[in-house]
Amino acid sequence: MQRLYKYISSQVPFLVIGTLLCTIIDSLFYIFVENKFDRGFLVIGANFMMTLGMVFILMLLSVFKADKIVRYVFMFIISAYVCLLAFCWAKFGNTIDKGMIALINGTNPQEMSEFFSVYVTVPSILLMLFAVFVVFNAFMFLIRVMHSAGKKQMIAVGLFFVFGCCCLGFSFYTIPGRIEAIFRTQKKNLSEYLHHPVMKPTREDHPDVVMLVIGESHVRSHSSLYGYEKNTSPRLARLRDNGNLICFSQAVSPATHTAESFKYFMTTCRSAEDEKPWYECLTIPEAVQCAGFNTVWISNQAYSGWHDNISASFADLCQTMMYAKEKGSEELIAFPDEVLFPFVAKYMNKNVTRDTRHCVFINLMGQHQAYDKRYPRQWEKFKPSDYSAKPENQREEYARYDNACLYNDYVVDSLFSTLRNRNAVAVYFPDHGQDFYVSAPDYCSHSNDSNPVSYEAGIQIPLCIYMSDEYRATHADVERKLKEMSCKPFNTTDMLSLVLYLTGYSTK
Repeated sequence: MQRLYKYISSQVPFLVIGTLLCTIIDSLFYIFVENKFDRGFLVIGANFMMTLGMVFILMLLSVFKADKIVRYVFMFIISAYVCLLAFCWAKFGNTIDKGMIALINGTNPQEMSEFFSVYVTVPSILLMLFAVFVVFNAFMFLIRVMHSAGKKQMIAVGLFFVFGCCCLGFSFYTIPGRIEAIFRTQKKNLSEYLHHPVMKPTREDHPDVVMLVIGESHVRSHSSLYGYEKNTSPRLARLRDNGNLICFSQAVSPATHTAESFKYFMTTCRSAEDEKPWYECLTIPEAVQCAGFNTVWISNQAYSGWHDNISASFADLCQTMMYAKEKGSEELIAFPDEVLFPFVAKYMNKNVTRDTRHCVFINLMGQHQAYDKRYPRQWEKFKPSDYSAKPENQREEYARYDNACLYNDYVVDSLFSTLRNRNAVAVYFPDHGQDFYVSAPDYCSHSNDSNPVSYEAGIQIPLCIYMSDEYRATHADVERKLKEMSCKPFNTTDMLSLVLYLTGYSTK
């Protein structure tokens, strides 16, 4: 015990300075940005316990005379961690929060490489290395200063220890806590939570095909269907003018990140505060199967994510799965969404007949960053010079994003065209929107949920319902009801109810 006390006493400077460095960015953010004073102080205790754990590791390694080398490794890790938190705050308006972790969890290698190509440039790498070098040297300097401070440091240690012991539950705000969150699986085997609902027909006539086209990162304000100045939706506009398309004017997504959105629009779960977790709730694939529909999942996103991919939980419930990107090296290839056309045509020609019903889920890459990788080069209609009224730093991204929207219009229209001569109905909506230079003149990416302006921008989405001529002829009451609904607020957490309404079924 005396040896333990003596060793910890010798490591007090490392313990105190390490705790403060790991805590300072998070604490400043929560206190001055989010006004969450309790969390700002509680993360101190969590990081103290983490750093104390490092001290215990060093003590064990001191037997092998390896503690000095490992202490430098710990100091480097802490220095890099501080700089990473500062980078995230400066670039994305937030430290590494749970929304960012969810984004990483649902990201595949291709998307990760595209992210690095946008945000991790050579200058940023050099700046990060310089920052780590400065923090590391400041770490060593402060340790030397504390070593000369004498026994007064023991009072600070006692206060930190008591405070830290009261805060063991706030481990997310430490280095291992955040790493554990990244590798905590969100993918679930939903077949273990089936409900077997009894479906009740609400109409005599039911469509042969229901199609859900799930886009990606499409913000409503960049669609000419909703008054955007650039003509980014000419094909869907023609469908609307012909009466085959109904556009919802006030649709929003339940979250600003893919993983969180899928949990809610694919199930009856409304939010994280619901009594049941999302994976225990009724899903769209199970509901439509119980209504007599065959299900197929056709996706241009990878089956596996950086760690896992929550959409695959729902794909596994379908009777057929078709992926343009299989697990492996192909995940690093950026396929345009038209790569799905042969998969859709093959399924429709082989399986869809007048005596069968089908629910087709199509998961697009949509307008996911990097925007210029979302469309073939021949779709470069918009140029940076077309945005002379915008700040110069925004013009290229405006052109890229609008070109991606224009290409997405072609893709969605082409998918709808496969239903033209059938008794069919389809819904197009993206998982979420984007903060496209709304919250700040230099920020264009997934929304920062801690910023109300950014969050609001990230949930504004287009939502369109396509009806074939045959479906319209036999569902005049549905068309009338949809037109009434289209002018009212709609959250895609109600997607299961909407899909069942379109199919002519409800749960008892």
